Amino acid sequence: MYQALFNAFENVTNLGGKAWEHAVAIFLINSTNIKDCSIHGFHYQQMVECFFSTRFGDEKPVWCLFQIT
Repeated sequence: MYQALFNAFENVTNLGGKAWEHAVAIFLINSTNIKDCSIHGFHYQQMVECFFSTRFGDEKPVWCLFQIT
C-alpha cells in the first residue's frame, strides 16, 4: 500500500534499520545527564544536512551513515 511512497529511497528494505538507528541515538542522547538541548539540535542538524547533501548531489559528509536518494 505504501510501497509507492518509498520508491524515492534507494534502500527501501532498510528503512526500519535506519529508523531503529535514529531511535537508539535519540534514546542515548535523552538518557545522558546533559541538560543542554544543543546536543539535540546538533543531531537534527546532522540529519537535515545529510538529507540535503544527498538530495542535491553534494558530497556526503563523513558522519552521514545513510544515504537518501
